[in-house]
Amino acid sequence: MPTSSGRRGIYSALTTLANDPSYAANFFGSEYTGVGETFTIEECPSSAHFLEPRFFPAVVNDDRASVYSTLLIGEIDIGMGTRIGAKGNWKSGCRHFDTLITNRTACQNAYAFRAPSGANDELSDIYYGQLAEFDAVGTAVRDLTGAYDVQTPLIGNPPSPWTYEGFATLGVPIYKSSRLNANLAYHHLADAFPLNLDRSWQKNCDLFIQLRKGAYWATEQELAMTYPCSCLPDYDCRSFAHEDVGVRQPEIYDQNNRLVPPWDLHSVLCQGTLTLMEGTLKIRRTSDMHPIVNFLAQSITVLDGPLPFDFDAETHSESANDSDTTSEDDATTDMATDGGSD
Repeated sequence: MPTSSGRRGIYSALTTLANDPSYAANFFGSEYTGVGETFTIEECPSSAHFLEPRFFPAVVNDDRASVYSTLLIGEIDIGMGTRIGAKGNWKSGCRHFDTLITNRTACQNAYAFRAPSGANDELSDIYYGQLAEFDAVGTAVRDLTGAYDVQTPLIGNPPSPWTYEGFATLGVPIYKSSRLNANLAYHHLADAFPLNLDRSWQKNCDLFIQLRKGAYWATEQELAMTYPCSCLPDYDCRSFAHEDVGVRQPEIYDQNNRLVPPWDLHSVLCQGTLTLMEGTLKIRRTSDMHPIVNFLAQSITVLDGPLPFDFDAETHSESANDSDTTSEDDATTDMATDGGSD
């Protein structure tokens, strides 16, 4: 478990980044708003593609974890949006959102940190936050599918399937890839923009074009063949017999942010240094028992040999600097040696 001071350090670093004048066009302050209130998503005045970030607490139907917070930091991506559920009413004055957001309807691709709050320090637990595609669809997803957040398939066991009144993330922190100069800045916040994920192969696949638009007709057997998610900890093929179900299905991206087809899931999960976007397949049955499938993107995680929760950033930074110095010294020595041999 991370120390409280360590978690505060992570949050402090994010706060510093958000308040940095160079990021002023993309990050704003936060505020609290209640679950039963109406949440307002506001547009960044200097950019039509960014939303104002906000924290809001969401009550969970369980005494063990009563409050969760969400920080929106995202961009609008018309036509590529996916949906996950949140309690409460939403509205927006954004020109791109005025026809999309009404009470308990959808907004698109607002990326968010979702942090389970600690008993003594609510914001410190942002260490556990995950950068997520965020969408508000009222109670439908949570209440009808009973969907809940789980840890990534590679890390730990999923929690019990509680029914939430709002968001809850029981996941891993986002950290920058070691391939990127061992920089400790968070990967998805390094340049204040979300990752540019390459879905080009998907655009040439009719099946996934239909899926991303929200509906696809299939039999149970076709679904089982299309989504080989038996390696996921909460996958149960018997779920397809339910009237309303939520089945976990992540999207996987490689180091170049290219989407990997789900049928390669077993192999790519073992390759490391991947970006994992978790999601839920919402399967809804009609009266004639045909399933309608919606992919509900929920969280993005960089898989790069997870840092331990007791990770000391300052020590690591010093070690990295020492390593860089050593490398420079070695390079100087090599140059001198090469020069001498000439």
